Amino acid sequence: MADTKFSKYILKGKADGKSTAGEAPVAPAVLEGLEDWGGIHQRICWKYISQPNLLVEEPHSHDFEEFLIFLGNNPADPKDFDAEIEISLGEEGEKHVINTASVVCIPKGLTHCPLNFRKVGKPVVFSNIYLAPDYVRIPALVKPSSPVTQGGLKYGRYVLREPKGKEPRKLDTEEWGVSINEEILAETGKFNCNFNFLAILGPHVLPDPPHKHDCDEFLFLIPAGYESWPDLGGEVEIAMGEDWEKQSITTAAVICLPKGVQHCPVYMKRVDKPFYWGHMLPVSSYGSSAYNPEIPI
Repeated sequence: MADTKFSKYILKGKADGKSTAGEAPVAPAVLEGLEDWGGIHQRICWKYISQPNLLVEEPHSHDFEEFLIFLGNNPADPKDFDAEIEISLGEEGEKHVINTASVVCIPKGLTHCPLNFRKVGKPVVFSNIYLAPDYVRIPALVKPSSPVTQGGLKYGRYVLREPKGKEPRKLDTEEWGVSINEEILAETGKFNCNFNFLAILGPHVLPDPPHKHDCDEFLFLIPAGYESWPDLGGEVEIAMGEDWEKQSITTAAVICLPKGVQHCPVYMKRVDKPFYWGHMLPVSSYGSSAYNPEIPI
């Protein structure tokens, strides 16, 4: 398909021609396309973890907010999660164990890691969202004399297990994964971030009407597994711009939407196997030119 006005804003999964499921404990998702993401500031990346692995060894922090997302590879059942992951938070090295679909919120400046996938019964989709164009680690030290509390409470508020907020919309063709919004973060502290991960189980049109935002946004399409990377396992059609330019997507992808770019409707045209879909905006509450608060986004 020839390039069009908005096709350049879609980053698509790149096939490496050599990796298959089970060959390595970690398989990163590689995207190709617009280098500067259309000028939007926030980023997303993800990996497929199929075997135990010390993914990140060195404690560090960032001068931006970050979110670590842990999902199973069965989008149809968010409770089908068979892994045990340990992460340390704070200068005390407070340890937390993750054994269900979860989001770990990392405030700016908070020391975190090691991140150890110490048991992986079934593959895990591990994603991180960060509010910066460049991922820069600031080395940090864990105080040797500080007590290490198993499942400690000081930083426990940052570990959110199966966060979904209010009862999400119920469709046979969707399954709610995890979500972050102002309500969910009420006890965690203020983060300028709003996102969700939805499982797409069957063809349907999303209820969102054509709209735009007064901030940047990205949408993402994540295959549940790495076996056929970068094949999505279905076909998604999205309209972009005032002329409703249609884009058809059949691979892993990130759709970059600079402030003011109209988008939707989104049509899940074909679903051969479930995959993850979602959005992210760097604001605490979702808002758009056509937002209806009675319909959860």
